[in-house]
Amino acid sequence: MLKTLPNDIHAAAQLLRELANEYRISRSITFEEEKHKYTMRYNGVDYSDKLMSTSNAYKKFKLPFDSISKSLKMCDGDEVKAMELRNQWAAKGLRSSTMGSYCHYHLEQYIYELYKHKDPSEIRMPDIGNPDDYLSNAIPMIEHGKSFVNWTSKIGAVIIDTEAVMGCEEYELFGQADKFWLVRSKSGIIGLLTTDWKTNQPNKFDVGPFTKNMLGPYQMLHDNAVGVYSVQLTMYSALFIKMINKMGYDLPYIGSIIVNLTPDYNLQYRVESGIYGVTKSVLENKLHLQQWFDPKLYNQ
Repeated sequence: MLKTLPNDIHAAAQLLRELANEYRISRSITFEEEKHKYTMRYNGVDYSDKLMSTSNAYKKFKLPFDSISKSLKMCDGDEVKAMELRNQWAAKGLRSSTMGSYCHYHLEQYIYELYKHKDPSEIRMPDIGNPDDYLSNAIPMIEHGKSFVNWTSKIGAVIIDTEAVMGCEEYELFGQADKFWLVRSKSGIIGLLTTDWKTNQPNKFDVGPFTKNMLGPYQMLHDNAVGVYSVQLTMYSALFIKMINKMGYDLPYIGSIIVNLTPDYNLQYRVESGIYGVTKSVLENKLHLQQWFDPKLYNQ
């Protein structure tokens, strides 16, 4: 029988931090950012190379992007122009990723100043190159992120953890989640809210001419940013809840919000309520370890 969290939301959040840390210590879970390398050892078994990362797991349910075929099609078969286009895509991707890391770092600092929820030495400055290259866009994006954090405070949410490192031998899964919050539902239940900063171009969240459905149990979702990140965030949620369950406590799932930061505004996408149940079933049945796309149909 799982124990119930304290009714005081601040006490419950502190308990969850302690339980998560005890769980990580019991399994020697670590994450090396530079190499994107997880380690975990439990009951004499080294799981470091036996578990899949969440970033690889959710991509199993999406057709991979064939940049070569797509660029050639867009350039009417001109290989030189297609190569230039792919280089442009790569440059935009790197810029977006670097700017995202910069925003993540400063927003994690902002959350820490509000909650003092972790050891400040754990908030590490990423390698972001020369910030002057993107500072004019990053500063308003950070401010829009702060506005979202302030909104969570207004609704009574309390941070549990940021950049939370996780691992579970039962799910055969590792992960590092952006933010976990504790919130009280309208019915009075205290539960988990998962949120994640994104810095994509807004059109990545739209349904366009190249948009397809996701694969397998997620085929009700589009394979745009909304669909892909819905799977990612619910995997993070299920993984964290499983960790807490293994420590003897119940943690209800309340919801997940994708927060896309742009220089002009933040766009919020609430993950459909039924997706968490699908994801929990996927992990319990280890469907994320299967191959879901047929390479023969890849270019069709």
